[in-house]
Amino acid sequence: MKQTGLLLSGTWEGPILAQALLDAGLDVRVCKRFDAGRRGACARRDASLCRADYTNRCIGVCPFGRAVCALSVAGLGPPAETTVYAAGYAEAAALLPELGSRILLTLGAKQLKHFAHLHERLTLFARVLPSPASVQQALDAGFAQGRILALRPPFSQAFNMSLLREYAIEVLVTKASGVAGGVVEKVLAAHEMGLTTVMIHRPVQPELAVVSSVAAAVQACQA
Repeated sequence: MKQTGLLLSGTWEGPILAQALLDAGLDVRVCKRFDAGRRGACARRDASLCRADYTNRCIGVCPFGRAVCALSVAGLGPPAETTVYAAGYAEAAALLPELGSRILLTLGAKQLKHFAHLHERLTLFARVLPSPASVQQALDAGFAQGRILALRPPFSQAFNMSLLREYAIEVLVTKASGVAGGVVEKVLAAHEMGLTTVMIHRPVQPELAVVSSVAAAVQACQA
């Protein structure tokens, strides 16, 4: 009997993996932009999909290895060679002087205070929401008007790249906020430009089968 599988994907790797599974002779159904954090009807719908009669595997391609199903393809992002992890905001701030001098913080205005002591040593930029409260929080954290980028999401990878280039950014600081938080587009933009990303709160590795390549995922599905 032909093997079937359910692919839950909300990231750029999904179409690549889907095509590889099809090429390997598996019957694949794709659920786009799956989100493990959803509540209510959407979450119940996704759970019912996972319980359906799939003879092979339920596969999740989730940002940074946040698995939600039987097999997680985790190693495709973020790029390990350009990503530095920090357990919290204080640790991220301590890392920055060794990584670069022009820093873009994309953490939300409330967290900028953790980096205020670095203004004399580094050139810090903050991307915040264009609301009076967010801008004031950035000002209170010592950011000059010219260092506050008040912009409203969503931001594409191309837009992120243009912003990083315009301000000659060397290091991007973000948190693992998942697809909804736009972290994928930020990390890929920085990686494409060869910049370092400081990622706050590395997700706990799931207690599930995890692979780190399309080829390994296909092989696991055929097992």
